[in-house]
Order: sequence, then C-alpha cells, then structure tokens
Amino acid sequence: SRGGRRRRKRRSLEEAVREDKVVIVKNARSPEGLARASGAVVIEGFENEVAVVDKEFWQTFLAAVENDKTPPSAVEEKAKDKPYYRLLNFLSRSGLAYYDESWKLIKDALEGSVIE
Repeated sequence: SRGGRRRRKRRSLEEAVREDKVVIVKNARSPEGLARASGAVVIEGFENEVAVVDKEFWQTFLAAVENDKTPPSAVEEKAKDKPYYRLLNFLSRSGLAYYDESWKLIKDALEGSVIE
C-alpha cells in the first residue's frame, strides 16, 4: 500500500460551481436534477453535455457577451482557464451562439435550453 498518498476530497457540484463559475458536465442524465441539486443555471448542449453556471455569473455573462468581439479561435484558447470563455465556447459548440464581428446569442434556441 502507498501510505504517503493523501486522498483529495471530491468537491460537490455546488462547490465546483461556486468556485469555478462554469462547470461542463458530459453525459448528464438529468439536467433538471442538476439544476435543483446545484442551485445553478443549467444549459443543455449537444449529446447530453450541459453547462452548470453560477446564477450571478450567468447574469453578468448575458450583460457582456453581445459586446464581445473576441474571435472564436481566441475564445477556444481562453476557455481552458477563464469561466467566461468556457461558457461562450460551450454555447458556440452547442449552436446557441455565433460570431459575426461580435458574439450573438440565438435567443429562441437558448430559451429552450436553459433550466433555472
């Protein structure tokens, strides 16, 4: 046995969302259950992938995104460590946002994908 190994306590989804603001969950079985369990906004993407987003962060994101002129290639690069770009990249990959000199949300599609 490896006596010196410490086990890292696994964070709950609620803790992860509070700390990271945006958590992407693959193979989500129950988006509604995730929304209830985390107290967060859940956005359904493609192939059972969801974004679990801190509610305050979601409101801040909505207020800022359509003035954002960051090109898609830079969004993808920044998505690794910046929650704002992680969410924007998710929305773009999920067909819920597109780039046309600035970012645009596809509001009709988004309305059907957001669970609050």
